Amino acid sequence: MRGVLLVLCFAQVLCSVNGYNIGLFMGPDSMEWHSLRHAVDQWNNENAVRSELSLDVVTPAESSSLIENKLCDLIQNNVVAVFVPLSVDDNELQIVYSMCHHFHVPCVTVHGREYFDPEGNGYVTSVAAAYGSTALASLELIASLRWRSFVLIYQFDHDVSEIVDLLAVWSRERVVPPIARVRKLPEATSDFQPFLKYIREVLKETNIIIHSNEIGLVHRILSQASGMNMTEAKYSYMVTNTDLSLLEDFLHSMNQIYHCNITGLQLVKSDPLVKTELALTSDAVNLIGTALDSFKKHNDAIESSALLCDAHDIWNDGERFNEAVRSMSVVNGVTGRIETDSRGRRLEAMFDGIGRINGKFVKLAESSNEVQGEPVTYSSQVMSEIAEHRVQSQVDA
Repeated sequence: MRGVLLVLCFAQVLCSVNGYNIGLFMGPDSMEWHSLRHAVDQWNNENAVRSELSLDVVTPAESSSLIENKLCDLIQNNVVAVFVPLSVDDNELQIVYSMCHHFHVPCVTVHGREYFDPEGNGYVTSVAAAYGSTALASLELIASLRWRSFVLIYQFDHDVSEIVDLLAVWSRERVVPPIARVRKLPEATSDFQPFLKYIREVLKETNIIIHSNEIGLVHRILSQASGMNMTEAKYSYMVTNTDLSLLEDFLHSMNQIYHCNITGLQLVKSDPLVKTELALTSDAVNLIGTALDSFKKHNDAIESSALLCDAHDIWNDGERFNEAVRSMSVVNGVTGRIETDSRGRRLEAMFDGIGRINGKFVKLAESSNEVQGEPVTYSSQVMSEIAEHRVQSQVDA
């Protein structure tokens, strides 16, 4: 009889759960869908029974190459938010952000860059480190390494813009700034040995910064450098990609020797580590779920609506839910504390400096705290002034 009561009680809890949809442009065959699905399932497992809320992922019913058609399809499915992954390109972002603003549907993104005036970003909230944060943390790490010179290599022009901007400002603040040279990787090739030979024999540089959003590219460069004896003790590499720690097993498996210093940044705080974008996806879902839970606790449920683009509908509860998302604070996010300002930009991102010691990546200890072994962390407030006022930098060529 007791077992029957327990089943009935559990069934009542399930019946009282309110379901809410999060929209995604990509379908179940995409990595973005699997990442968001994982984050949603994790949130439901940890919070659904307690909060009497559940989240689900919806995708466009019809295939279309146009991002605006996909968004129109999504908002017909009673979404309370649209999740915007990194694979949405710059041109599409402007369309998505504008439409979210028009229909009063919050967009939660893992992009850190703003694209137009604050009014146009009125319904956009980012859990990513703000524009310039990674660059600033990278430069502070370089300062701690006390390099007198270095070469920064990069893949795409848009990848290096924030680094170059900050490099000019940072150099001016140093009494004796290091000699900084910037070089673009050759295009349409996976053979970087001639390029590495140029660094070794022409530039005669041993301190190398690798700036790329593709962690696979970082691995190829390090692997080829090892084959050229450019991973001996006199060489040092600093990697701006925050997934550097995930290369540990690959560096072991290739049976290559790495006596050089390899340092970098890490944003993810979880153990075991996960890819940064997956961690930010989980933080985005946590932010949405926490905002919904706040309304539930005050007996003020959010009512989702099916919206039609052709009818120029707007979501009646969109404005107050958008404000709630921006006012929430997730203390123990996968990438640390998640809190945004009134414009939806993450207030602070904490990066850990990491280095490879005895074949493993570990958090670096400050020289003044070596006994305690406290990790070095680099914090950055929102760098909006850098996005709004571009620095015309001149880097030694």
